[in-house]
Amino acid sequence: GLVFLRDIPEHQELIGKCGIDLARWKAPPCDVARIGAAKVVPYRQVSRAVVLERMGYLDQALAEADAALAILSTSREAFEVKGKVYSERKDYARAFENYRLAFLQEPADIGVRRGLALAYVGLGDYDRALAQAARLDEVPGTVSGSYVRAKVAAKKKQYQKAYDILIRHIFPLENRGVDEMIAIGDLCAEQGADDWAALPAPRSLAEAFDRP
Repeated sequence: GLVFLRDIPEHQELIGKCGIDLARWKAPPCDVARIGAAKVVPYRQVSRAVVLERMGYLDQALAEADAALAILSTSREAFEVKGKVYSERKDYARAFENYRLAFLQEPADIGVRRGLALAYVGLGDYDRALAQAARLDEVPGTVSGSYVRAKVAAKKKQYQKAYDILIRHIFPLENRGVDEMIAIGDLCAEQGADDWAALPAPRSLAEAFDRP
């Protein structure tokens, strides 16, 4: 287990005794020979990989994901973590490889299909990205398909189209899709379309775009 403590005086003794520097931390090696032919689910390695990726310790997350795959070579969760890490690093070829392997293990997983679609976007393969978006659109109550379509439109510098997708399909759903709107706003800014990145709109949308 992992316990997070505030760095305040009353916790210093416990932090000094048990504190972990995650930037330098390495998980204990797993004795695969001891496991042998037994089918073991690497839940510890996967759980650590997920937490480390979310906290931004990408090298450590990759190491844990690889450790999980050494135990169970078909771990969908481990491949997904690796896909996320490589996407964050904009290494879309490797992201695609890992999302594809995750997808082969569990085609019904929405997050994996979304990751696969976004890897296609990163690779500039917009037709295949949109094909995956169409499948995501079949799932009710999710903005994933719309987000992929908006990102493709923004990549093509079709900013009005991207904006219309945000307003019509993302803004009304899923806590108003703030994360997705921020990401599209950031993409517009990266491409020099600052006016679109900070376009006035309903209040929460404008706040989502207006990011430091």
